[in-house]
This record gives sequence, C-alpha cells and structure tokens, in this order.
Amino acid sequence: MCFQGFGCRIVRCVRKVKEQGVVTRARLGVYFQELTPKLASALGVKVSKGAVVTEIVPDGPALKSGLKKDDVIVALNGKDIDGRSLRNAVGSMAPGTTIDLTVLRDGVERKHSVTLDRMPEDTQRAEQTQPFSIPRRGRRG
Repeated sequence: MCFQGFGCRIVRCVRKVKEQGVVTRARLGVYFQELTPKLASALGVKVSKGAVVTEIVPDGPALKSGLKKDDVIVALNGKDIDGRSLRNAVGSMAPGTTIDLTVLRDGVERKHSVTLDRMPEDTQRAEQTQPFSIPRRGRRG
C-alpha cells in the first residue's frame, strides 16, 4: 500500500509493466483549467471547485458523451473534484472504464457517463495536430 503522490504512481507503473508489459493511460479527451472565482462568476456557476473544459479533443470520449467547451466538471463518480484530482484520477484508470461526471453548464447540473479510451502515444498525438497550430492552454485529461 502506498499513499497518494509521486512514489505511489511509480509503484503503479512498475506493477503495470510487470503485468502487461506496457503502461497504458486512459483519457477523457478534454483540455481544462482550474475553476477560479473569476471564471466561476463569468460562467455563472456558484461552486468554488472544479475543472473548466477549454477544449474538446475530436473523436474523443468527452465529445461522444456530449461534453462541451465551458462545461465545469465538479464531480467524478459522485465525489467532488478539482482539475488536478480529475487529471490524476483519469490517468490512474484503465482504458474502457466508464465514469460518471457531474457537470455544470449554464448554471444547470447535468450528468454524463463517459467511457474512457486509451491515451494516444506521442507519435499519434503529433500526427493529429496541425502544423503551426496555436499551442493549447490548460491541462489534458
């Protein structure tokens, strides 16, 4: 057993390599940033913790589930969440895992069920981006 943190992630990675030969990470298919008081006010939400979707990855799980830009993800599987926790939780799950997200859109709470897919390898990600594209802001999950 290990406590949350960098050391725990190393232990999980070593275990996955021993079991599967590779480390595969799940992805939600969004870029996001932490919810700040200023963003909360601009988006009309009355929560202090969450992840604001800044971009949806084409053909990703988030797009297929109906998530949209400016949605505020506030809970994962019924547990309140912020951006950092969201990224860590999704990254520790296996591709194919179905998660339940609670999202605020235009101040209205919505539920989305999302089946995570596999994080593309670096070469696949490079092929999917357009040359001379504008760098993305926010974290990927």
